[in-house]
Amino acid sequence: MAPALADKAGQYEPVRAIADGVVVYRRTPTPISTDEDHALNFYKATVGARWTHDGVVVIKHDTEIGEGETARLTFYSIIQHLSSLDERLPAKNQRIWRKDKIGTAGSIYGEPNRIHFEIVAAPNQIQRISGRSTRRLPTTRGGRRDAMFGDSYVRLPAGTRWMREVLFRDDRHQQRAAAGELGPGIVHTSTETLYVGLHYEQGDCAITTYQERGAVVGRTFTEPEQTEYNLSTIAARRYPDSPSAGYELLRFGVVTGPDALNPADAAHWRQVPYAGGLGWVNLNAQGIFVYSDADMPDWRGWQLIDDDTEGDVRCDSAAVEETVESRFPDFLPQDAIGVIAALTDETVRDVLQRMACLFPTEWADTEQQIDARYAWVKDPAKQGGMDQDDYSKLKRLIKTLGFWTEAAIADLPSTHWHMNPRLFICHFRKCGWMSLSELSQLLPRRHGNSANHLNEINWEKAQERFRRYQIDLNKTMRKYGIVSQARRIHFLAQSYIETALWSTMVEIGRAHQQRRRDGTLYWPAPAMQYYLGFYGRGAMQLTWAANYDGYGNFRKFPSVDRNYQYSDTRITRTSTHYWSDPRDGNGNVVGQAKAWSPRFDPQQIADDAFNACDSAGYYWVAKSTGHGLNINRVADGGLDSNSVGRASVLVNGGGYGFAERQAYAAYINRYLGDATSTAAAASFVVTYSGHNHNVYVDYTQQRPH
Repeated sequence: MAPALADKAGQYEPVRAIADGVVVYRRTPTPISTDEDHALNFYKATVGARWTHDGVVVIKHDTEIGEGETARLTFYSIIQHLSSLDERLPAKNQRIWRKDKIGTAGSIYGEPNRIHFEIVAAPNQIQRISGRSTRRLPTTRGGRRDAMFGDSYVRLPAGTRWMREVLFRDDRHQQRAAAGELGPGIVHTSTETLYVGLHYEQGDCAITTYQERGAVVGRTFTEPEQTEYNLSTIAARRYPDSPSAGYELLRFGVVTGPDALNPADAAHWRQVPYAGGLGWVNLNAQGIFVYSDADMPDWRGWQLIDDDTEGDVRCDSAAVEETVESRFPDFLPQDAIGVIAALTDETVRDVLQRMACLFPTEWADTEQQIDARYAWVKDPAKQGGMDQDDYSKLKRLIKTLGFWTEAAIADLPSTHWHMNPRLFICHFRKCGWMSLSELSQLLPRRHGNSANHLNEINWEKAQERFRRYQIDLNKTMRKYGIVSQARRIHFLAQSYIETALWSTMVEIGRAHQQRRRDGTLYWPAPAMQYYLGFYGRGAMQLTWAANYDGYGNFRKFPSVDRNYQYSDTRITRTSTHYWSDPRDGNGNVVGQAKAWSPRFDPQQIADDAFNACDSAGYYWVAKSTGHGLNINRVADGGLDSNSVGRASVLVNGGGYGFAERQAYAAYINRYLGDATSTAAAASFVVTYSGHNHNVYVDYTQQRPH
């Protein structure tokens, strides 16, 4: 059972939905009765009769954690012991949305403000949830690729060698060391299988070495010049023939995108702890496998427990017993005192809460099911001894609280997987992958600069705009580490103004002069006459030849042939172009133009969905002020108006659409963040660089009709 959350004033929060879903069962709680013989006034010897609320809501959640059918999963949340259901709680088989109110926490045996909260899944879903169906993760192959998130783990087989740093100052030494020709450079050779975890957060990269059963061998942090914030620079330096693939290798330990690593066996050197020291290990050597938190690896504590087939409420799992005994040597499973002692040990509890267990529901309500689960309490030989009268009272309580027969949930058998709900939520919060529905909710229903000047985007149009890009947008955010709430909010808010709310991947007007009513021509923005065919394209609107050139080098786009006709006729085989704004502070043109051909056609950034999204991610992490400041670093500073303003400056100079970018960030935060505000709209003033910007946000929910 879990206590409800209280706010600063001591008022308890309502119980809310943890994710979008469908209400598949709901039961209004029984009114409190003073009758001590009532089934819900179950007697406790120390305090007498105390009421237990029986309000229940069961929600079915369908979601995605990656690409493809095997990364689509279904789970259920069960909330029991509610004292009331919210008046706006949807009816059975109706949609409910994340953070919607469910009801009020009730009492359990008289203890107020308590609920029983479960996360469960059908047997056929565990493969999709964990990537496997075995107790421990098979390590004869690499991890799943349909879903990847959280930390990455590289498996180092016994015999792996740690080398001295000094050996890797040039390619010749690297090749000789990898070939084993530099014996004196070996500082350690492992005698067991180990796993190296790569954890990126707030710019740092922590490297941890684990033993097979999870014991930490050592932990270190990469040197400042190798942090996440300058990963694109490191990739370009280490992997000049394939920077994009090299970037993925550095972040995930494996190449995840369409670009090949060149050469395929390019080394991935990391300074890795071993027992007693540090040394350099090639994490891309032959025979090494890579996993991520999406694999729910057992060296991080995750296990699938399905060996208890007794069918009663007691745990009779040899796998659980073995695990507890390894962490708590004095544990005796037949000794109740020993069991209690083990379960109060934080180390043991930490291990147990990462076990997904297959066993029958405790909400079964037939006589046969209840007896199968609880009849042992009458047997003294099984640490029971309850008399028949007390057992009858217990059965009445269980039957009253039960609901399985009435719920009749078609695709959830009575025996199913149970997972610690807090750990389940924390684990999948690392994922960051958003379904089409989840993305569509983040596109404002109404947007404009005041309540009197609003444009509307309905649900169908929101889905239409994201449908083509949903998978590639998710891949982009995963690749470039845009997975925290703050980073996603910043990234999407900036993309909204750049793409006109995902309605276009090309700059409106395409840098052509416009005609006034009197027939004269003018440039809508003065810089257009200098960037011309290199107008904005993609989700972050790459502009100027320098940005296209940078992304082309990052992806290693091939040159076009001699007779190629560029999509924009202003780019030809002989034309010259400015790489950046050629004007000085006085407006004089001082920059030099140069030929673009035979480089790639810039139009492929807009025409290809992957390029449109990936180029935005590249710009996001490659943009720098020269002080190690990319836009992820700004996003890590928070979601205040100053941080949004700084991101706006880095993306587009800070002038165009400044107020709208602030409004979009506020809107996305309402539905992607955890706040529960109910304000219908907001107006505020942002002062940035000496200028005041009036911001208006309409918080109307983006929902289906």
